[in-house]
Amino acid sequence: MTQLVWRTDSCLPRFTGRSEVNAVHLLELKNAAVVDFNAIAAKMEETSDRALAEMKALGGQIDCRAANVTNLERLVDQIIMHLFIIIGEEE
Repeated sequence: MTQLVWRTDSCLPRFTGRSEVNAVHLLELKNAAVVDFNAIAAKMEETSDRALAEMKALGGQIDCRAANVTNLERLVDQIIMHLFIIIGEEE
């Protein structure tokens, strides 16, 4: 079986002049790219999980603050009712 060889002229400083690219080199490059893509995918999943956890925590804080606002509204209503009672007793 003959091995495919591509010949290229490169202007990159690391690969000056003519160079030969064998099929083995392309396979190594593909494997390196797959490893890089797998690392990127893992990092994206980790980041996505962290973002989801932060959104859930933020949602919990919003729920807690909404409950606090509701409780505050009830207290203000009670104070207003007590003030009406006090004012009504003075008259």
